[in-house]
Amino acid sequence: MLVELGAGTTVVAAGAFGVARWRRARLYRAHAVKVADIMRSNPLELRLERHGVPGFDKALVKVPDFLPAGVFARLRSDILALDAQERAHVPIMRRGATAAYETLIAEVPSVVACYHSPDLMRFISRVVGAAVAPTPINDQSSLSILHYDRPLDHIGWH
Repeated sequence: MLVELGAGTTVVAAGAFGVARWRRARLYRAHAVKVADIMRSNPLELRLERHGVPGFDKALVKVPDFLPAGVFARLRSDILALDAQERAHVPIMRRGATAAYETLIAEVPSVVACYHSPDLMRFISRVVGAAVAPTPINDQSSLSILHYDRPLDHIGWH
């Protein structure tokens, strides 16, 4: 009796896990389609070639006025208008508001377009001397907005 109960529990748990993975994969496919739509309908002209290739010899690059003023103003305005931020407090590590990748895909396509911009990928690839690409859509820490706007908000390390 106990063996059958254990086997049944294992089958149910495995089935539930399989359904959860299938649903998550379906969600990521839908997000990938949305990102592709964003890239088609919200192209950002970053014109990063005007900077040349800064030196990366000290593993730190400083590029003044990196984004064109109009692009920066648009991104800033879109981010400040974002309502869907979750407050998070991880003791010692950080406290502040966060807008996750999924939220940005749904509500701030300009940020997603900037992150996925071929101009940005080419520029960073030239700087570091290796091909770079956006992280996979299923890595939800790929792209987020961290907002420290209240007293005691902080980031301890990153």
